[in-house]
Amino acid sequence: MPLNADMVAIIGNKGCGKSALADILAVSGNTHCDPTHFSFLNKVRFCERNGRLARQFQARSVWMDGTESLIVLNAKPNPNGVERVRYIPQTYLEKVCTETEPGLQSEFQAELRKVIFSHINDADRLGKETLDELIQYKTEELKGQIENARREMSRVNADLVRLEEKAGADYMVRLAALMWEKQQELKAHLENEPPKVEQPGEVSAEQKGVHDAIAADLARERETLNAIDAKTEERQQQHKTLTEKIAIARKVEGRIDIFESDFQRLQRETTPDLEKLDLSFESIVALTLNKAALTEAREKLTADKSQADADLNPASAEGLPTQRSACLERIKALQDKLDAPNKRFQEYNEALRAWQERKQIIEGAADKPETLRWYESQIEYIKTGLQDDIKKLRKQRREIAAGIHQCVAAIRDVYKELFSAVQELISSSVIIKEGFKLTFETSIVERMLQNELFDRYVSQGSAGSFYGKEKGAAVLEELCADFDVNDEAEALALIEKLVQYLEFDMRTAQKDPNWHRFAVAQECRSQGPLRFPLVLWVP
Repeated sequence: MPLNADMVAIIGNKGCGKSALADILAVSGNTHCDPTHFSFLNKVRFCERNGRLARQFQARSVWMDGTESLIVLNAKPNPNGVERVRYIPQTYLEKVCTETEPGLQSEFQAELRKVIFSHINDADRLGKETLDELIQYKTEELKGQIENARREMSRVNADLVRLEEKAGADYMVRLAALMWEKQQELKAHLENEPPKVEQPGEVSAEQKGVHDAIAADLARERETLNAIDAKTEERQQQHKTLTEKIAIARKVEGRIDIFESDFQRLQRETTPDLEKLDLSFESIVALTLNKAALTEAREKLTADKSQADADLNPASAEGLPTQRSACLERIKALQDKLDAPNKRFQEYNEALRAWQERKQIIEGAADKPETLRWYESQIEYIKTGLQDDIKKLRKQRREIAAGIHQCVAAIRDVYKELFSAVQELISSSVIIKEGFKLTFETSIVERMLQNELFDRYVSQGSAGSFYGKEKGAAVLEELCADFDVNDEAEALALIEKLVQYLEFDMRTAQKDPNWHRFAVAQECRSQGPLRFPLVLWVP
């Protein structure tokens, strides 16, 4: 049966053997089509009972180059062999064209991508075998930039959530209450100052000499005790600072190790491409890492911390706690040598010193948490500096979001470039363009926002703009319809509008001039505050 080399279809009446002939030709040409889509050579018809009937028949094909092939009709196509016949069975065509949800993983999309790829010039395929491989190759770096930006976005959002919690009225009320409590503690402490005891004056010259000598010894011991206490406080602060610096040093070392690993990966991935350009990676990029200074600084910090630990160790014979205990014992021994009046005077001095120390602890400093000065500084920061820091973070977040949109727009342009060949074919064909009304359009669209927002983050059972399952979904849909996310400015405006709808109950905002601001966390599910880019741009 001679066949035309350009044959693309078989036409005939029902039951005349069209499907049988088409299936046999496809098997003879080792089609890569799944045999389950065959209409004749399938397990229900000619290949039933494990192909007992089909294995008794053979098809011999003679090709234009003079070669021949012989195959039994129950044979399965070899996916690793050369496909000499491309076959689209009628059942497969019907299945593809009637898919109700032709998503990216559907068979319709798979066939469509094959068609698109077949119209791309060989040079523009860049040695790739499928459209997906070509898209991955041309967008890999852009997707990497998006992932980096999203990580940075998560970090900024976490900082922003922390600051916005401080900007809430509840936090300010709680802080003011804690400060008032600390003020009351200080007031009570000031009212309990030890009663003043005057130094005895009417004593004999001999007694006065003895008392003066003991008083001088006590003064020296108290100076020693004060010096020990000051050194202890200094060592404690030093210990805290050293611990923080060591953690910073290790964190920086970790970041440098990650950077070095990323650089080595960049070198491995880029070297083959540069070799095709007769270039070397080293001639373009040079990296010098010298972690010796950082390692030396960390080791010195660790040594200093070990010394501070030793000084603060109560089990050490030379430690500050041991020295303080010994000094207190010497002071007690000297006080025991005094008579009753002088002993009371020295006890007063000790009580006064302890009272003053407690007063300093209550008052504290701006950098010491849970002290009076710290509460005062926090309230002052909320009044004067907090909003500026929030504005800076929001500006930074907007810039990151803009960068993400630019990358997604660049990915969109890659799709547009790859689809241009098919679009030109459609534009040049009146039948396709006017008859089928077929066109290709590449754009950025919002997808899965509603599911992501309501299923994972925002509770529609809490009071807010999106309260109610159906009403909340309608509000979000109406809101998104007002913005074209293809445009960077409009996409960013949509994000800011969504944040506004989370911060304010827009159901009553238009009626009430005094808008009530929500803490976004109040509307969130138990997973915690919303910390993801609100718009997902997908080409």
